[in-house]
Amino acid sequence: MHTFFLSLMAAAAIISHGELLANGNFENEENHSYGWRVRNGKYEISNVSPFHETTPVYLKLHSNGSATIANRGEDGISAKAGEVFLFSCYCKSQTRGKMIILFIGDNGTVIGGKTIRLKSNGEWNEITGKFQAKEACRKGSLEIVFPEGDYLIDEVSLISQNTLK
Repeated sequence: MHTFFLSLMAAAAIISHGELLANGNFENEENHSYGWRVRNGKYEISNVSPFHETTPVYLKLHSNGSATIANRGEDGISAKAGEVFLFSCYCKSQTRGKMIILFIGDNGTVIGGKTIRLKSNGEWNEITGKFQAKEACRKGSLEIVFPEGDYLIDEVSLISQNTLK
């Protein structure tokens, strides 16, 4: 029964805010990593020194050079060709480098993305970017690739620019 209500709450958040990712703040009480897959890296869920005290849980990631976190929303992310997406998250790191945002289409190919320079000041920094889908898809996903280093990640968001019109 609890899972049913969590699904209803997630659906309400998606409808009211246009959020396309599942559990972008890592606050799902039953499974804090719900909606996320991690490849080529080690991760843990933490609440020590959070970005915000009202949402204290975040992802702690160690990358050996190409760690990827991926999220496909509740049932895949749909896009129209030419649709613009707005990405944001908060990230804390001492590492210089670039985060690569990839929008993966139905057949597993990259259909959009953005490379964003990371701040290495050891503080929580807002990371933002926008990209355009080069083709339509019905079951896409977002992948974020991190260079070698340690990262704290929270409040990951993806919305269509059309939601804001």
